[in-house]
Amino acid sequence: MVEEAESDALARWLQAAVDDGAELVSSMLLETIDLAELPPSLFHQAGTLPGTGLRGLDALHLTSAVRLGVTGVVTYDDRRSRTAEALGIPVHRPVPAA
Repeated sequence: MVEEAESDALARWLQAAVDDGAELVSSMLLETIDLAELPPSLFHQAGTLPGTGLRGLDALHLTSAVRLGVTGVVTYDDRRSRTAEALGIPVHRPVPAA
């Protein structure tokens, strides 16, 4: 993991979410699950997301989030944030305390 200016704020936010009983999905979980082939319909749906300039893997992430019915995403990427919000997915962007 790369240490960023927001890393401590993110760690505190994640811990608070877990303490409140939130169920988190993280790319770090990939170490414990098998990878599966994605259905063609997921790629098609990813290609129809609103907005411009969204990268392919970001589109697949957000499409998967929609299909999973997530209650929010954590991202610091502006394009991913705009698209998530356009899809009605709340965006969380923990920032360091001032």
